[in-house]
Amino acid sequence: MCVKRILGVDKGQVRMFEAVIAAIIIFSVFSASIFLMYPSRIGILHEKEDLDRLGYNILHSLIETDAIEYVLTESGGNADSRLKMLIEEIISPSIYYNLTIFKCEDNGVVVTLRSNFSVSNISPDEFSRLPEKSSTMAIYTSRSGENGGETYYIILVLAKGR
Repeated sequence: MCVKRILGVDKGQVRMFEAVIAAIIIFSVFSASIFLMYPSRIGILHEKEDLDRLGYNILHSLIETDAIEYVLTESGGNADSRLKMLIEEIISPSIYYNLTIFKCEDNGVVVTLRSNFSVSNISPDEFSRLPEKSSTMAIYTSRSGENGGETYYIILVLAKGR
């Protein structure tokens, strides 16, 4: 009775008004849930997938062509520059990278990582400011030379230029 006096309508019209309000609330809840479920930056997710794929392809290429083996066994001191040249032949200039190779040393109890060397085409400060990065890892066991049977942990981090 109060509603009828306040709004000046009958019960049927109040029920219609309630149904419209309920429909608006349900629509709002579903819209908000869909908005929250899907990422807002889909393009960046695709970029990360592409960088992951590229990282695995680069590491696979370097390992399968024995480029890593050659660089690790080379004693001339310019292994860094040769590795940098090999990577830059494979990737686009708009992609930044940081390749770090660790030598795994096993003392029977714990495997420790000792950094052999790292190559990059961008300074560490600028690389840390890039928004989207992809990290790819591989474990490599050398086959020949004085390093035969030694294990290396290789990390390749890629980032797309702005």
